[in-house]
Amino acid sequence: MAGSKRGRDKGEEKREGSTKDQGERGLNSGDEDEEAAVGEGAVEEEGLLGNKGITLDTLKFLSWNVNGLNEKIKRNKIQKAIRNKKYDVICFQETHIAKRHRHILVNKKLGVEFVNSDVNKKKGVVIYAKERWEPKQICKDEEGRILGIQLNFRGERINVVSVYAPNAKSTEFFGKLESMLLELEPYKLILLGDWNGVPTPSIDRSENQRNANRGKLPNSFNELVENLDLIDIWRHRNPTTKQFTHYSEPHQSWGRIDQIWVTRAMVWRVKRCEILPRTLSDHCPLILEIKMN
Repeated sequence: MAGSKRGRDKGEEKREGSTKDQGERGLNSGDEDEEAAVGEGAVEEEGLLGNKGITLDTLKFLSWNVNGLNEKIKRNKIQKAIRNKKYDVICFQETHIAKRHRHILVNKKLGVEFVNSDVNKKKGVVIYAKERWEPKQICKDEEGRILGIQLNFRGERINVVSVYAPNAKSTEFFGKLESMLLELEPYKLILLGDWNGVPTPSIDRSENQRNANRGKLPNSFNELVENLDLIDIWRHRNPTTKQFTHYSEPHQSWGRIDQIWVTRAMVWRVKRCEILPRTLSDHCPLILEIKMN
């Protein structure tokens, strides 16, 4: 799904990728042992959350709907799971951390933190980025759903925007998101997160439903993708594979509602994009690696 307008430099194997959640200490505290509940058939080549060698010529991203970070034990487990994975940028969605408790999310071991929280204990996104990439905040909304930073990747500016999309009023939301993105400086864009919808239900959901369009992202999302010249990079690399990131209890079905979209001009630079085993949340994490221009 892609197009090209005013852009920025922009299998039938089933792989399935299900937990829940207040503490007052940050992610730095403690290291508790965990037993990982791994999603069925998920890619698990080199450890729980993608531990492969990395160099300064590569940027490594983690995107993950963590379904709440209020519990101290859960925060400890997540930190333990990712602490040695050498991620340059970590994007968590659905933190459930209220604005008054945002200090909970400070964790210098993960990187410089950028937080967007709701006034209530719901929604919420946080991005951690390594200081060597000179991260700076470039956008956020008022609802704890959109947060963007800019990186300096060895002289190249890259915009990274993390999104936790709503289930309702999604048409309005994606129109607002597009307007926000079009106001940014026109650098290459990486757009990632939980979209609460899929591009193509026939392949991005586990089974066909009577309503073939149930769960499909709205036209306003398609327009955003076209106008910003974005590519669904996992699907681009896996054109016929069925692999999912979330299980919906109400609909009794799996869906690939977590996605990473990149500017078309970046596609050739992607070294790796994978859906990882589901653990500690009801969503699978995603990783992306890109190389220097």
